[in-house]
Amino acid sequence: MAQVAMALRIMPESPESFDSMKKAIVDQYKPRTVKEEPIGFGLKALKITLVLEDVAGTADIDEKIKKIAGVGEVEVEMVTRL
Repeated sequence: MAQVAMALRIMPESPESFDSMKKAIVDQYKPRTVKEEPIGFGLKALKITLVLEDVAGTADIDEKIKKIAGVGEVEVEMVTRL
């Protein structure tokens, strides 16, 4: 089965929740890449790249990440088959 790479930009609910949100996402999804992007006023976005099997479950990965404590917003920046 083919694999899919997804680039996601995740915003925390508040600057204070960033570290716990990042740890929960990294522990649960084990992303290929993890970067912090400064936004301003102390707020950072988390940019990750996931490599997943190409199955129907990849369509709602952003909804699953939104349910993690501290996550405010999730934006899918790119999806491509490998």
